[in-house]
Amino acid sequence: MSSSSTQIVLYELPSSLPLKKPLSPFSATIRAALNYKQLSYRTELVPLRDFQTVAASIGAKPTSTLPDGTPRYTTPTIIDSTSGTPVVLSETLDILAYLDTTYPDSDRPLLVSAGSAAIDRLAQGAILEMLFPVLSGMDVRAQYEAVPEGDRAIWRQKYLGDSGKSVDDVTLSKDSEAYKALLKKGEEVWAKLAGLLGGEEWFGGKKPVALDLFVLAVLGLTRDVWRVEWEGAFSKVADGRLGRYLEKGEAYLNFTPASA
Repeated sequence: MSSSSTQIVLYELPSSLPLKKPLSPFSATIRAALNYKQLSYRTELVPLRDFQTVAASIGAKPTSTLPDGTPRYTTPTIIDSTSGTPVVLSETLDILAYLDTTYPDSDRPLLVSAGSAAIDRLAQGAILEMLFPVLSGMDVRAQYEAVPEGDRAIWRQKYLGDSGKSVDDVTLSKDSEAYKALLKKGEEVWAKLAGLLGGEEWFGGKKPVALDLFVLAVLGLTRDVWRVEWEGAFSKVADGRLGRYLEKGEAYLNFTPASA
């Protein structure tokens, strides 16, 4: 899809899926943006257990602080060496703003408001509040199994802590009333999202914008991790509106391993 000679490296976390396809909707948004703007790049997959060290070594700025006060680095992170002097950025919206400013394309703007990510930040936050309370509780074992074997201990510590519980202890039975209620809530919030899209082709109108790329990334994550729920329920809401939406934008999410 690339038509440029840019020299960009995108750092993402691998998964246990075929080709180690990354699943983070934040890094997938940047991947989709690079594909959409037709910028040349390569993906560097860095295991979660190594990400803090690698990010610090390339000069990334921490995005937050860990409880013990040490800097915390998160994906996505990019290095752009196109101009000769490497530019290292983290934070999804900062990267999107950088891509718009550094590689302007009147046919493919990313941010809704040129030069400001405020509206996109508000919209992205609203979507996270709508969807992630449902997805995070939907099938915890499915989430866990999507994590590479070598990173599962970190995942368990982060999500289970010292509770003494196992992954199965916090995974809802699909026969339980709690699961059925969560599934129903999921159908409702996905239908709400489809309703916000309305009759438009994209949230950006006739062309996708960064918000579309983020929604596509979340849809792709849902399909790849919670496939049972996606195929059985979520892809069918609003007469299959979101399923068609994802199909239309699938090419932007394309992941090509560095060795391919």
